[in-house]
Amino acid sequence: MNVAFDLADLSLILPELLVLGGAFLALLADMVWPSKVGRNLGFLAGLAGLGAGLGSTCLAWGQHSSAFSGLLTVDALTGIVRLAVLATALACLLLSRPVAGQMGLERAE
Repeated sequence: MNVAFDLADLSLILPELLVLGGAFLALLADMVWPSKVGRNLGFLAGLAGLGAGLGSTCLAWGQHSSAFSGLLTVDALTGIVRLAVLATALACLLLSRPVAGQMGLERAE
């Protein structure tokens, strides 16, 4: 089976790419600035990545198409699962911040 790659296919995985970029920036900020500034920037990068992922998921709502020669199908169920996963990740990030501070686990990793 020959899988054709098209740059337009990347638009269908844009929410995942945005979350990945936010996670990368969070780890990078914590590595470059290991002080409280880096931790706060890492937290904000994580929030920004998840928020951008939620926003792009909402903007793509109702879209039905496939990508990567049919290996990925984006439909309403994909949007619901993306929203559930991203909302859960956002809730975990927001709720874990005070507890991590009390336990001394404020590093991004």
